[in-house]
Amino acid sequence: MGRDHDEMRTGRVRVWHPEKGWGIVDLDSGEGKCLVIFSDLTGEGFRELHDDDIVRMKIEEFRDGKQHGCRYRPASEVELVDP
Repeated sequence: MGRDHDEMRTGRVRVWHPEKGWGIVDLDSGEGKCLVIFSDLTGEGFRELHDDDIVRMKIEEFRDGKQHGCRYRPASEVELVDP
């Protein structure tokens, strides 16, 4: 990869499915897509993102290949970046 997966990444929410509690983030690093679920998000109670939100997280690769076409999942809580 050339980049350390312990580094924080930023990305933009491509799509968020509030009824299903998951969405896809396009990583700004160009590494691909990251699958995010509601329990990955910081905060209490009901948590969700919106299309085009900017987020920050550490990532890791799925062990068993891609899920929903995404190679990565969060390895830390996902933080919303203030616009």
